[in-house]
Amino acid sequence: MIRKSLLLKYARSLAEVAVESGFEPQIQQNFEHMTAVNRQVPEFLKVFKNPVIPLDVKRKLMTAVADTFGYHAYFRDFLKLLTDHHRTAYLPDIYELYLREQNTLTGILSVQVFAPRPLDEAHQRRLASELAEILGVRIQFDVEMDDTLIGGLKIRMDGTVYDGSVKRQLERFRESLSAEAIG
Repeated sequence: MIRKSLLLKYARSLAEVAVESGFEPQIQQNFEHMTAVNRQVPEFLKVFKNPVIPLDVKRKLMTAVADTFGYHAYFRDFLKLLTDHHRTAYLPDIYELYLREQNTLTGILSVQVFAPRPLDEAHQRRLASELAEILGVRIQFDVEMDDTLIGGLKIRMDGTVYDGSVKRQLERFRESLSAEAIG
């Protein structure tokens, strides 16, 4: 298995070039397309792990895909680089790191919100606005349903989970009652 720090170098390099040149939407769209291809045809990236398949065949395959789908020149060159260095199979991991790097460079904080039920657009806008005001950055978040929650929200950002769920509030209340009973 390859080290994450090495993959991060690839992701960071492409993110820096994409942001500096203003092509991050196109690069992200190309990454998303490659991710979709990999989901629909899981064998696609496995070809690049196979040592029996010659490198020139892998290059031609990647070039054909990039040309067929009209990938941005920077992304096309990036795919060639990954192919030449035998890193193409790690494209999904690099994409995840790329998104994080792109967000950092553009001042966006990626937040994951866990809710007991779907949040309507107004609630999502208000939550994003309040978080942006508190943190001083733009917020991009995904909402996931968590059926273990009774109410409230859990928010994950930068590897930390902030638990404002009713379940956690009840646990804290129980702990405080227990502490009072003992003390």
